[in-house]
Amino acid sequence: MGKRHFFIVTIVLFLTGAVGYCQEAAPTDSHLCVRKVFPVDSTYIEQDINRMMVEYFIDNRGYSFELKSKQSNHTVHWTPNIAGVHGFRFSYRSLTIGMGFKLPLSEFNARNYGNTNYSDLSIAFNKPQVALLGNWRRYRGMVDVNSPNYMPPYTYYKQGDLTANSLTLKGSYIFSPKRFSYKAAYIYTERQLRSAGSWLLSGAFNLSRLQSDSSMVPTPIRSDFGDTGGLQSVRRLYLGVGGGYAHTLVYQYFQLSLLLNLGLAFQPMRYYLMQNSHWQKANQVGLYSDVGTSFSYNRPHWYIALQGQVFNDGFRIDENISGNTSQLWFSFKLGWRPAAPRFVRKGEDFFYHTLQKLNPFQGGKL
Repeated sequence: MGKRHFFIVTIVLFLTGAVGYCQEAAPTDSHLCVRKVFPVDSTYIEQDINRMMVEYFIDNRGYSFELKSKQSNHTVHWTPNIAGVHGFRFSYRSLTIGMGFKLPLSEFNARNYGNTNYSDLSIAFNKPQVALLGNWRRYRGMVDVNSPNYMPPYTYYKQGDLTANSLTLKGSYIFSPKRFSYKAAYIYTERQLRSAGSWLLSGAFNLSRLQSDSSMVPTPIRSDFGDTGGLQSVRRLYLGVGGGYAHTLVYQYFQLSLLLNLGLAFQPMRYYLMQNSHWQKANQVGLYSDVGTSFSYNRPHWYIALQGQVFNDGFRIDENISGNTSQLWFSFKLGWRPAAPRFVRKGEDFFYHTLQKLNPFQGGKL
């Protein structure tokens, strides 16, 4: 998955948010965009459409994938060596954009477990009935945490050219948007005033690529994986549909939110074996799970939050080798919701008025 594909998806997400935005409430000094507010129950949800959100976060993000061979007891468990990630998120109305940067490693840590290059960009679009999240991540350089089983004592097998690219799009349709706010539970641009929950219809799309300059099976145990020991690259398209439930418990300014999604996923994939010098195909249908939790102290103009999420799915390359991919992270978040300056509201009016004039379907035009 190259930068060109990521750029295209980013533009599509942004334009989707822009078009949907023109249906929201306009500032009182604006007449350019025709928008409306979804009628939520104000005793359950506090909205303030003219507020921005600025957030600083520190994450402990985990990413890993396993390769298991039926011919031996060896399991390769690749993971990047990242001490943590910090960054910023910015939100105004429905659109949220965030960027993360890895924290520096100690010299001892980098020498023993290798160094991982990391990039991260996220975009979210949230309305009362719909929650959409897009995320791109790239890891280059990983370590097999199971390598002490076949390496000398206190030695880890590192592979600096092993690269994982992941582009994920997740969406949820919220069946009770008048009383349950996804934005209050996980984005923090609103406040939930009373306990409430909602059933969800969910979908997940993931385009991922695992690739190495040589085999991604470590040299000391490569022969134990048989014909698939020369596995050099795996490319997967992941399409999942499911459902679940989300609930927020509220006590004064404290919020505890829980989310569980389960579903089925269709996974067409291609993999490359060095000894065959050509791509092979494999398709499968499997289960996926998406679990999230958040605990926050959510004041009208600022908040502190702890958040965790786990996304897990498995795949099978052939009868001899199977794998599993997990994304897990925990976050500390500190955010501020200031009133949007006048120049921001004037700028958005100009921007969305321009979008309306460019809309080919407005006024009956084709």
